[in-house]
Amino acid sequence: MKWRRRTAGAVAPGQQLWPVLLLLLIAVLLPTTCLLWFMNRAMTNERLAVRDRLVEVYKGRLIDFRDRLATEWSRQLAELEAAGSAGNPAEAFSRIVSAGICDSVIIRDEVGRLLYPEPGLPSAEPVDLPVEWDEAARLEQDPSQLTAAAAAYGRIAHEAKDSNLAASALLAQARCLSRTGQIPAAVDILTTRLAAPEYRDALDITGRLIVPAAQLRALQLIGDPADPRSTPLVEDLVRRVLDYRDLSLPRGQRLFLMQEIARIAPKRIPARLLAAEKLADAYLGTMPSPATAPSGVVVFPLLLREVWSSERPSELQLVLRPSPVRNVWQVALSRGRLTALFDEESIARYAADLIEAGAPLPDATIQLRSPTRPVDGEEPFLTVPVGASMPEWQLTLYLDESEVIARASHGQQAAYLWIAISAIILIAAVCILLARFLARQARLTRLKSDLIATVSHELRTPLAGTRALVETLLEGRYRNEDQVREYLQLIARENNRLSRLIDNFLTFSRMERNKLAFERAPVSVSDIVQAAAEAVSERFNTPQSRLEVQMAADLPTVIGDREALITVLVNLLDNAYKYTGDHKHVVLRVGVSDRQVCLEVQDNGIGIPRRATRRIFDRFYQVDQSLARTSSGCGLGLSIVQFIVRAHDGTVDVRSQPGKGSCFTVRLPQGPRTARQDRPEGPPASRP
Repeated sequence: MKWRRRTAGAVAPGQQLWPVLLLLLIAVLLPTTCLLWFMNRAMTNERLAVRDRLVEVYKGRLIDFRDRLATEWSRQLAELEAAGSAGNPAEAFSRIVSAGICDSVIIRDEVGRLLYPEPGLPSAEPVDLPVEWDEAARLEQDPSQLTAAAAAYGRIAHEAKDSNLAASALLAQARCLSRTGQIPAAVDILTTRLAAPEYRDALDITGRLIVPAAQLRALQLIGDPADPRSTPLVEDLVRRVLDYRDLSLPRGQRLFLMQEIARIAPKRIPARLLAAEKLADAYLGTMPSPATAPSGVVVFPLLLREVWSSERPSELQLVLRPSPVRNVWQVALSRGRLTALFDEESIARYAADLIEAGAPLPDATIQLRSPTRPVDGEEPFLTVPVGASMPEWQLTLYLDESEVIARASHGQQAAYLWIAISAIILIAAVCILLARFLARQARLTRLKSDLIATVSHELRTPLAGTRALVETLLEGRYRNEDQVREYLQLIARENNRLSRLIDNFLTFSRMERNKLAFERAPVSVSDIVQAAAEAVSERFNTPQSRLEVQMAADLPTVIGDREALITVLVNLLDNAYKYTGDHKHVVLRVGVSDRQVCLEVQDNGIGIPRRATRRIFDRFYQVDQSLARTSSGCGLGLSIVQFIVRAHDGTVDVRSQPGKGSCFTVRLPQGPRTARQDRPEGPPASRP
């Protein structure tokens, strides 16, 4: 109890040292913090000055590009206006879109009437259907009468004097034949009979051309684009739908045919033209209901009213404005006759092409940003408005600001940095020297404290047991001579244990003071093994303990200290004995591998956790560090093993699995071979 009270009241070395370490830390941090603050302020001011210069330079370049963009934009709009005033509206639409001037265009006349895309379908001339047509239509409604309906339509086509009626009858006949499964006959009518010149401009009752519809139906019935019959049909259809000079093809039918051809024969229809037709439809579909002027002229009053009523229409019509279609912008030209539509991505690409064609800006990227698109990602370094032609559009300049500014201010900042580093290194060097001195003193103090505590714990148990046995013998409390002999053997065993413990402490002391010297000489490996086995043989002299020695023949010698190498094996064997359960089986293997002598000590003990194997050779380290542990020891045996093996230019490692035992392997460089073969002598191959 007295010992515990003294321990509780003692002041630990760390508690004595922390005020000094705190003062030392303050002595480093205070001047270092001040120096870093001044250096940071100086470098910040330098970066700000460099940034101001960069803003001035890049802003001038942005303004130059803005002027060039305005010029090119005006030129493109003038080109669009000229292209829209030549030819018929459909041809002007095709010419403008194919040239890439805009993504789509709406064309009106001087009073706002829509010219292209024209609304609805042209009205067809009224056709007087004969009575036979009604009868054929009635037959077609009955699936069992489709053959008769086809024949009736054929008779109508043969007898008809009007080309529109004849073509409609042939188309109906082909429809009935295809429904009955007579595909070749239907295809023949669609591709041969309807290909006659008199049917080229024939219209159905809705105003659509019959021949293109027949050709499309023939392609659908053939089904295979690779079929030789498909190629001329596709070529003729493509030629006709792309001929915007042909006003006989209604615009709605043209768009439908373009979509179907693009599906059947991809890449035959220009994607730009098809997208322009769809965009025009989307734009017209979102416009408000038309207002009817007193004269009966249909107009769209929102954008056009502003253009027509403006006192300065030339300025208003060049302004890029948002359209009712999402991400699509519009510009009114020619006093509202032309409404050019631009997709937002197209405008951005147009600006990117202009930027790429101009003088490059090192380390910078210019982008044209739409007002409808929020800033995502990094903030731009610089922003300028595009101007009156593109309200709220901005030219943004992105720059790796930190890298550019750092490169520009590198020289001055480097000077500041070297001054600060030199001062900090000087302060740190002085403090490190003091800290190392204090740490060494604290380490020595801690080692002494650990050594005293460990020695106290490890010596008290065998001394207490020995003292009890001696007192029993002195008082004569024994039954016979056999019991006396047993007590004396126990005393001798505890004495051997104390001797090994004291030897480890002495070895550790010499290791700490670098006073441990080894006598190098050729040593027989079998001699080392025999001596180590004999040293621990008494511990394995029980029915449930077995020490098995497996030694190869013709072993070379090793160069080293015999007693030190014996200590290595004894410590490993003793460690294997202590951490093995009641049924102990320890194997000592000796062999040669890669010109190294390998000594393995394997047990069937409790094993070592993987996390603990990294520290198992540290001084005073034990997996179970509680004072109530079942195994004795002070945590020096394996550290002594490692020290001796490394001093002999060897290595030691461990393989272990919890619950299945451990295997320690010592590898030593082999020495010269002797004339005789080393064979195991002394202890038998196994001890029961």
